[in-house]
Formats: sequence, structure tokens, C-alpha cells
Amino acid sequence: MNEEEDKKPEGEKETANDNAEGDKSKTPKSIIDANAAAERLEKANTKHAENLDRQEDMISRKILGGVADAGTETTPQFTDEEKASRARIKAVADASGSAWGKNYE
Repeated sequence: MNEEEDKKPEGEKETANDNAEGDKSKTPKSIIDANAAAERLEKANTKHAENLDRQEDMISRKILGGVADAGTETTPQFTDEEKASRARIKAVADASGSAWGKNYE
């Protein structure tokens, strides 16, 4: 044993970095795993960006490809059953004197 080993606390061993003789080109496994995860994440992000652009394009085509109904008012078309139901609701509202029955005219 040399003097440096004697100065270290018990249980501490000499590593490659301590004696400067180790291979410094080796990278720890955790860094390699982190780099691989970062590459996968970058690929996923680019694919997601492509899909988002495609989705935006589809939505804009859908919006621009529609029929314009500017200035026209649409009146709801009710079935006979719906008309009868609305009439009953309006009758109850009118009988109670509430204003919400006007919505069912």
C-alpha cells in the first residue's frame, strides 16, 4: 500500500477516476439511457407535430368546404309529438304565470 491509500477512510476504494489511469471515454449507462430516451422523445415530438399540422389542415378544409348560410334564419322543424309536448309545457307555464313559457311558442 502506498501513502495515498492509507489516507483514505475505511471502506473507500480507489476508482479509475482517482488514479487518473481509467478510460475517460466511457460514459455511464444512465447517460446513455437518457440520450436514447431524448432521441425517442424528439422523434415522437416531430411525429406529433406532423400529425397536428395534418389535423389543422383537415379542420380548415372542413370549415372552408362547408355551405354558407349567411343571412338566413332557420326555424326548427318539430315532429307532432314534440309540438304536443311543447304545447303542454307552454300551457303549464301560462297557467302558473311564469315568463319562461314564451320560449316554447
